Amino acid sequence: MNTGFGSSIDQPGTVSGFGNTGTNMSGFYNSGTDTSGFQNSTGGAYVSGVQNTGNGALAGFFNTGIANTGIANSGSDNAGVGNSGSDNSGVQNSGTFSSGGFNTGDSQSGFFH
Repeated sequence: MNTGFGSSIDQPGTVSGFGNTGTNMSGFYNSGTDTSGFQNSTGGAYVSGVQNTGNGALAGFFNTGIANTGIANSGSDNAGVGNSGSDNSGVQNSGTFSSGGFNTGDSQSGFFH
């Protein structure tokens, strides 16, 4: 069932809000599956927040990739702010399995490594 203005008609599942396309959507201008919030799009499912794009399981603001949460993370399985690579948390870490801030390699913690 689709409700709200500008939501695609004849889509399976529930769509509510404005300008949504896809399945099980709520909010504004979302596309994909199981998406809520504002201007989210996904090739997968379970996206919430604002302007997230990727393959699902994204939450927060301006995240891309797969399974990221927080703000402006890319890659996969990142949490925090501005992380890239995979499995990072904290602030602006790249590589893999790093936490803290501004780390550039793998498996680092703390700041500026």
